[in-house]
Amino acid sequence: MKGQLKQVGIVLVILVCTAVLIVGGYLWISRPVSFSSMFPIATEDISFCHVTLHTLSEEDMDDQTGTLTQE
Repeated sequence: MKGQLKQVGIVLVILVCTAVLIVGGYLWISRPVSFSSMFPIATEDISFCHVTLHTLSEEDMDDQTGTLTQE
């Protein structure tokens, strides 16, 4: 009886550790990434940013282009 309880405990520990790793990996991947961490430039040194948004579907090839300012 004591041996079975020990095996069940080991299985539960493994399942909990696996669940923690999966949740931690998901939170790491889905974390927000700020502009300052992607580029080594101070945000006040940026006067504008030219952005092009591409569509993912092949039927709709209407790309959006715009310029972002600090305002």
